[in-house]
Amino acid sequence: MGDAEGLYMLQRCYPILGLEGLYGHWNLAKRFEEMIFTTVTSQSNYLWKISTNLLVVESRAYDRANP
Repeated sequence: MGDAEGLYMLQRCYPILGLEGLYGHWNLAKRFEEMIFTTVTSQSNYLWKISTNLLVVESRAYDRANP
């Protein structure tokens, strides 16, 4: 996953308010990617961790929107 995919997911889950919001989303996606990348041991482990974490983020965003 690159920064673009992470940014797209954040945009779907959390609305962007102007350029400042877009920059904040980009920074968050970049830190998320770096955090995952530094802890993985293989490509399959990387994909598993990214997928799992993205599902958690999407689930939390859905739960907040639909109490």
